[in-house]
Amino acid sequence: MLVRAIAKSGKSSLIVDLSGGGVTSIEMLGSKDLSGLYALMAGAVSFDNVVYKDRSSNAHVVPAGMIFPNMPQMNLQALTEVIWQQCC
Repeated sequence: MLVRAIAKSGKSSLIVDLSGGGVTSIEMLGSKDLSGLYALMAGAVSFDNVVYKDRSSNAHVVPAGMIFPNMPQMNLQALTEVIWQQCC
């Protein structure tokens, strides 16, 4: 997995799991049932509360998380704004 290779080289790395079934989160965290991007975009949690450390490297993961009832559909513009506010 590229994100793990980057982390193992000593660089900071973070992956946002946008796979429909949480495949990346299951592989890296052992679960897909964690607070994640959906909760962040709903304003229910802060960015620090959705970043998890990989079990096998120093990489970090933001899982998609659980969908909230009546939550608006996620769109690329909203995702870009959330990430930009947190890291730049």
